[in-house]
Amino acid sequence: MSRLLPGLFSLIFLFPFAHANAASLLVQSAPLSFFYQRGGSLPPAQVVQIQSDGTPLSYSATATSSGDWLRLGTNTGTTPGILSASVDPGRLEPGTYEGFITIFAQGALNNPQLLRVNLTVLVGHTLSVAPTSLNFSHRLGTALPLPQQLVVGTNSSPLDFTAVVSSNGNWLSVAPSSGVTPATIQVAVNPTGLAAGSYVGTILVTAPGTINGSMTVTVTLTVSPVQTLIVSTNPVVFSFESSSSLPFAQTLIVGSNVPAIGFTVAPLSGASWLSVTPGAATAPATIEIRANPAGLAAGNYSSSIVITSFGVSNSPVVVPVTMAITSNQPVTSVGGIVNSASAPSTQIAPGSLFSIYGIRLATETVAPSGIPLPTTAGGVKVEVNGVAAPLFYVSEGQINAQMPYEIEVGNATVVVTTNGVAGKATVIPIQASAPGIFLNPNSTRALVQNEDYSLNGATNPAKVGTYITGYLTGQGVLDNPVPTGMSAPLAPLSIPQAPVSVSIGGVPAKLYFAGLTPGLIGVFQINVQIPELPAGEHPLQVKVGSSNSNAATIIVGR
Repeated sequence: MSRLLPGLFSLIFLFPFAHANAASLLVQSAPLSFFYQRGGSLPPAQVVQIQSDGTPLSYSATATSSGDWLRLGTNTGTTPGILSASVDPGRLEPGTYEGFITIFAQGALNNPQLLRVNLTVLVGHTLSVAPTSLNFSHRLGTALPLPQQLVVGTNSSPLDFTAVVSSNGNWLSVAPSSGVTPATIQVAVNPTGLAAGSYVGTILVTAPGTINGSMTVTVTLTVSPVQTLIVSTNPVVFSFESSSSLPFAQTLIVGSNVPAIGFTVAPLSGASWLSVTPGAATAPATIEIRANPAGLAAGNYSSSIVITSFGVSNSPVVVPVTMAITSNQPVTSVGGIVNSASAPSTQIAPGSLFSIYGIRLATETVAPSGIPLPTTAGGVKVEVNGVAAPLFYVSEGQINAQMPYEIEVGNATVVVTTNGVAGKATVIPIQASAPGIFLNPNSTRALVQNEDYSLNGATNPAKVGTYITGYLTGQGVLDNPVPTGMSAPLAPLSIPQAPVSVSIGGVPAKLYFAGLTPGLIGVFQINVQIPELPAGEHPLQVKVGSSNSNAATIIVGR
């Protein structure tokens, strides 16, 4: 008995000693609560203090949640320690969810400790703006475009919003620039001071508290240049040797700086001897001007034709017309035969436009309009190697015609027949290519359009780096042949088979296009870039195959 008592006493002593050094986990009892709005930012992580009331304890923590949305930072540590908890709702539907953090410490008297975690998923606010892009068009010189509307809304309760515009040149504005959804915003543009071109601005609509936060509306403004008609205002001159001469026509090309401008044309009232055809057309178009001396005494007559187009800055365009009637009787003879574009050059190729000067007709004649061009007019016919040439213009002293494409390179015989009487045959050389640049009347300046469709000249120079369009004849054989007397088609385009190169001021120029001008007969054009040159006059020259054109002046600006 005395031997057992000491051992029993030892056990009784040891238990109180061990209990005195044990510790309990101390963890907050209040649950963690997270709130998340769908589509928005995740809520910040929350911190849990892990402590013990005695000696430090090593602990570990695990998270459990239906849908696996509960996350822990470092899940082990020693008291006192910190545990970080966060949520990742993923695709959880709106509603309330519950999870738990289980904390276990080796040797703790109150293992395990459970901490509840609540997650509430809320419906998000979404900002909407319609439409998301706007387009405005404005032609310089006309009224400002009408405003357009944007509708700003949300998918839930009303929210405050702001609208901020951004545009290079401050041409874009909105009203109001702030408010409460739903709302309508008026969008206006003011192109005053802007050059022709395309401009892009933005409207940034912002609504704090929404899932998407902001939306951007793209606004495009297209500014078109002032509409102008491009018409030569040099006087149109008719000359008849008797009042019994048959009337003939001259042509006037009406162009524009933008496509498809409609116009009307009519003689000035009181000039019964003057007529035009057609009376209305869409640019580019060819107008026939006709003078009829019948019944009028010998003398000089003057009038004008007036070209009018609504909304065009230079309308009306007035072209003077004069008519002289003498009493001399005509005779038949043939003078020089030259390239119509580069006279007095005698270079002519198949398809070229050519002129016969010094002709003395037995009767005055007219070349009637039509496609294809006529090969006879008032009893006048021009034959090359027996092939009838289409006629553009027939008058006392001059015939304009197209060299048939069928004529081969080499010597060709030209015969003018009047009322069945053939004149003296004239032999001329036909070349494979014979480029001739058309000139402005009574000058050595090339008939050239600048990039903005204006006529090149001292007041309208072509800037370095821009493109110009020049007009020529004499390109020779084409890859897409066009019948003689017919206008060139738009598709497929007709390109010279011989290589084409261009120089300006002796400097090679980049060629963008060389081919027949759609809608015209026997005329081909070049689209070429102005090289690096000083400002001033410079000669333009075109080479087709081995033949060089005449040198025609253009004006270059900086």
